Amino acid sequence: MKQAEDISIWKRSKEKLSCQLRNKWMHLLLVLIFLPFVLFLLLNLLFPLPSIQRDYSVTITSADGKLLHGFLTPDHKWRIQAGLNEITPDL
Repeated sequence: MKQAEDISIWKRSKEKLSCQLRNKWMHLLLVLIFLPFVLFLLLNLLFPLPSIQRDYSVTITSADGKLLHGFLTPDHKWRIQAGLNEITPDL
């Protein structure tokens, strides 16, 4: 009879240990997912990225829409504003 009790105690302690390990892994997994997200939000609040406000080049077009002349932006770049329908799908 004592041997059956020992086996029963062994099974209960094994189940308890398994549950504890599972809980530890779940906590670790939660921390590994949650911590980088919170860290990113905190760093984003402390050091926000600059807004991307770009000036477009001034363009002169003809009545039928052909480009006649374009001017560089103040930072000497060509930035011609175009809609998605104006850009070929190959790009």
